[in-house]
Amino acid sequence: MKLRKMSSSAVTLIIIIVLVSVSALLFFFPSRQKIQIVIPEVDESRDLQPDDTGNGGGITRVEITNDTVQTAIETLKRPEDFYRSIVINKYWEGGGTRYYVDIYKAGKKTKIISTHEGYETKNILITEDRVYIWYNNEREPLELSRWEEEDYLRAEDAYQMIATYEDVLRLDKDSILDSGYRERDGKYYIYVKTEDEIFGYIIEYYISAETGLLQFAEKKDGDFTIYKMAVNDEYIERPSDNFFMLP
Repeated sequence: MKLRKMSSSAVTLIIIIVLVSVSALLFFFPSRQKIQIVIPEVDESRDLQPDDTGNGGGITRVEITNDTVQTAIETLKRPEDFYRSIVINKYWEGGGTRYYVDIYKAGKKTKIISTHEGYETKNILITEDRVYIWYNNEREPLELSRWEEEDYLRAEDAYQMIATYEDVLRLDKDSILDSGYRERDGKYYIYVKTEDEIFGYIIEYYISAETGLLQFAEKKDGDFTIYKMAVNDEYIERPSDNFFMLP
């Protein structure tokens, strides 16, 4: 009987010790929570205000710095469907040339019509597994198989002759020279200025925070501009299937 009482006392003591230990663990090691990166809100006295874009969309503006611009770009998503018209200028010492490019995108199909000054108009149709290229006077397109490892986004940008701004995500922070919200032609964009880690080119990107599409870009070799890109027109809507027909 005495042994049984001692055993009960021992059990009670053990329970008390366990409860105290658990309480201590909960105090010193609180429950795990998901970590969210919060970019500081912009100071409205020195940066743009939500209504400054003129779109009335109520988009929350946050401060963009060299430390946070990659996080901001990572949250952008390009639209599945759109049409837009862009102008590409390429320069070299003593000359230059210009391209007018129309882009029609519907899901995984992209049609590019590129008009090079003084040359015939080139048509490019990109699908999930094929690329078709032909000029306006041709009936039979050149058909190419896309590499399995080829990134669709990168292929799409390359045929448009525009920079893939997502490349900024791969850069070391030392290669990001400047960033922020910048005004251009009365609108505001996510701006980032980088240095090419291989060739040393300085590249500037102006990206729409609303559409996730590159609006302006410029590349310099030292002080000499070698490339410019600008959007002339843009509609975020699905183009007609007629634009994706082969000749």
